[in-house]
Amino acid sequence: MKVQDIAFIIALIVLVALRRPKWLVISGMIAILLSMPLFYMKIALFTAQRLVMYAAAFYLVSAIIEIKKLRN
Repeated sequence: MKVQDIAFIIALIVLVALRRPKWLVISGMIAILLSMPLFYMKIALFTAQRLVMYAAAFYLVSAIIEIKKLRN
């Protein structure tokens, strides 16, 4: 596990505990924005790919929280 993975897990746990889907979506957008220059410059492609996966996870958790809110 890399430092970025640990930071992602901590951020995800904190955001899930707060149950703020908007913050999860914003975090996902930030991850996508951070990955764009890395893909463009073709440096750190592994890190850029991870950032896109983190964004997908943030979006998925946000959608799950929203669906749970609708059911209650």
